[in-house]
Amino acid sequence: MPAGVPRGRALLVLVALVLAAVGAPTAAAEAPSAPAAVPTITGLAPDGGPATGGTEVVITGSGFTGATDVRFTATRSATSFTVESDTRIVATTPNAEEVFNLDPTADFFGVNVFVDTPEGTARSGDERLKFRYLQVQPLALTAMGPRSGPAAGGDRITLSGTGLRDADAVLIGGVRITTIQLWGTNTIRVTTPPAPVPLTPTATVDVQVERDGELTPITPDTTYTYLPAPVLTAMSPQEGTRYGGQPVVIDYTEAVPMAKHVTVDGEVVEHEHIGPGQIRFITPPHDPGPAAVRLNSAGGASNPITYTFLEVAQPVITSVTPDNGPSQGGQEITLRGRGFTGATEVRVGGKFPWNGGPAPWFEVVSDTEIRAVTPSSASDGVVYVVVQTPNGPTDIRPSALYRYNYPSSIRSVTPAHGPVEGGQTLTVTASAHLTGVDQVEIDGTPVPFDVVDDRTLTVVTPPHAEGVVRIRVHHPLRGWSFASDLHDHYRYGDPPRPVITTLSAHRAPSGGGLRLIITGEGFFGTEEVRVGSNQVGYLELTSDRRLYVTVPPGPAGWMVNVWVDSLGGTNEKQPRSLLYYEP
Repeated sequence: MPAGVPRGRALLVLVALVLAAVGAPTAAAEAPSAPAAVPTITGLAPDGGPATGGTEVVITGSGFTGATDVRFTATRSATSFTVESDTRIVATTPNAEEVFNLDPTADFFGVNVFVDTPEGTARSGDERLKFRYLQVQPLALTAMGPRSGPAAGGDRITLSGTGLRDADAVLIGGVRITTIQLWGTNTIRVTTPPAPVPLTPTATVDVQVERDGELTPITPDTTYTYLPAPVLTAMSPQEGTRYGGQPVVIDYTEAVPMAKHVTVDGEVVEHEHIGPGQIRFITPPHDPGPAAVRLNSAGGASNPITYTFLEVAQPVITSVTPDNGPSQGGQEITLRGRGFTGATEVRVGGKFPWNGGPAPWFEVVSDTEIRAVTPSSASDGVVYVVVQTPNGPTDIRPSALYRYNYPSSIRSVTPAHGPVEGGQTLTVTASAHLTGVDQVEIDGTPVPFDVVDDRTLTVVTPPHAEGVVRIRVHHPLRGWSFASDLHDHYRYGDPPRPVITTLSAHRAPSGGGLRLIITGEGFFGTEEVRVGSNQVGYLELTSDRRLYVTVPPGPAGWMVNVWVDSLGGTNEKQPRSLLYYEP
């Protein structure tokens, strides 16, 4: 040991020299390398192949160095694979049947691809990165539609079956069509060619699908029938106002009767059949000039006939007086405006000949005035008044509006009966609209009345023979009142006890629901009908002698009586009022 060097320091120097001699790491040694990355899959090429397997697939991504397995689905390994680089593997697909035998949950059309490495497993996962097995199915055509169309061709038909996705062509009457649209896994669409054979008056041809030289068999369910188009022979009139609304009649012939529609320059218009070989339609608004009118059917479009739209002044209604009235119709109205000369029709509630009601009477007073009587309407509400003239219909505008008013509904007459000598004050209650009533009748005879408010009025009964009579009120803008279940009726004399003479049935299901007609007398004022102890769910009183009810559920195997409770009391139990509930 050199002089002057402490023992401990000398020992440390000696250890360092020994370690350096045997290659031990020092502080200056190189740092360890980073761990390998987890693999990822970014692409498959190709991404599909036959179900029999054997497709070489290039898998691109990263981290493939040292890959130990490539799998198509989680359980089936590739037939073989080669790791060409850290970013590329070439693998051969296994047979699809083996794949699904091992993994019944795998998607037949697309399966995930897995790459196993020492650092982890890559999974394609994304729907765009699945390998799609393409099964070669037996070729069969099982359905098609439509099964008929125009002789000129151009019809789009859809064919369904198996193995159609790989079809090379479709033969329609021997004409080979190679433009095929794939519409689904086993569905294709093609456009029909013109009829390849003469029509007599139709022509039915076979339809087949071709794949790799194989043709689907000919069957009765795989035929297509070419149909003839209708032929227009005449049209009247052939011109009219640009504003439309002109009724036009066309004559046609057709070899095969079919549903049809009318077009004017390609626009479908409303129409009606008015007789054999004749259709009437209404012209739409159109710019001035010629337009092609065609009749269209499943056999295609007819030959065109020209209709000319003219530039003329359109007739106009500027006022309707009065502008409202009863839905029962019969009100005289005055129309003012221009262009009424030669008017052929007045309609209240519609523009077309098959919509709305024609006025039962009208008179053209001048070019600016028409008087007409309103038709009845099925409901209340605002409608248009339209005048048809040689220059077309009047314009649709607010000044041509007319309101149909619903009549008052009588809810009750109190009291419901009284002496034949008359002199009894009755209170008549309605839903509304009694203000303005100008007449009240009892059994057709006008009687004095006092309007209490919009829902109530009173009358005094005149003398009358015994019996049930009707009370009606009239409003000049709403017409005569109405009521249901005889709520607007009154009985002169004491009400008799009800009597049942017949039932429309004497047997009913225990579950109920039978509609039963009860005839007899003394039913006026009936508020309740019972079958046994059960009240009926539906009751309609149409006269003093007839009731309609719905039988309620009842005890199976029981015979029960039908009871009617009216003003005169309750009917007696008799054989003709008995009803048997079937077990």
